[in-house]
Amino acid sequence: IENKKVTAKKNKPLPPIGSLFSEKEVSSFEKNLIQNKSGQFNDFVKKLESISDWSIAFKTIEEELQRRKINPRQNEAKIFTDKVFKRYYPD
Repeated sequence: IENKKVTAKKNKPLPPIGSLFSEKEVSSFEKNLIQNKSGQFNDFVKKLESISDWSIAFKTIEEELQRRKINPRQNEAKIFTDKVFKRYYPD
C-alpha cells in the first residue's frame, strides 16, 4: 500500500518552483546566492523546473552552490534547498 502512495505522488504534476518562494525570499536568494543577478537566478530556476527527480535536482543545486563558492549550510542555501525539496515531497 505504501508503494502505491509514493508512486501516486511521483505521478502528480510538480508545482512551479516560483510558487514555492515569497518575493522576499527570491530577493534574498538573488542577493546572497546569485550575487544580485536576477537573470541568472531565473535561469537556474528554469533549469530546476525541468528536473522531475529530487536526487537530480539536489545534485544540480549542490553543483551550482559549489560553482559559486557558496557554503551549502548558509541560511539562504538551506532555505532554498528545503523549499525545492518540498516541491518533490510536499508532505
